[in-house]
Amino acid sequence: MPEDPYTLFHTNINNTSSQQNNDILNKCKYKLFNSSCSVKECPISLEQFKEGESIIELPCKHIFNEINIKNWLKEKTNCPVCRRDLIPKKDNSIQQYRITHQIDTLISFISARMRSGETIEEESIRELFEIY
Repeated sequence: MPEDPYTLFHTNINNTSSQQNNDILNKCKYKLFNSSCSVKECPISLEQFKEGESIIELPCKHIFNEINIKNWLKEKTNCPVCRRDLIPKKDNSIQQYRITHQIDTLISFISARMRSGETIEEESIRELFEIY
């Protein structure tokens, strides 16, 4: 039996997010903080950088504590300071196509089950469409 579209959707979203995260981080500059740096604190945690601490400069030139920005990028694809989208536009269209395809697959899956007379619990439908 083919894998449940709900599971496939969430697996693909997580893999896509992980890949995007890696793509963003590959474009960043990794540095160690020292007293000559112009930025003295992380805009996310508002804590002062410590001498020798690992910091990351995003393509938009904003600087963050490495752990803080990596955690931020697990959930978002923009700079926390200027809100610049850190994914090139062509990647966004590919992601949109994948999401649209996955939604179409979910709708087809539910429609086929309903046409066959199989009962689908309301909770299952709600879970399938939580992405909206």
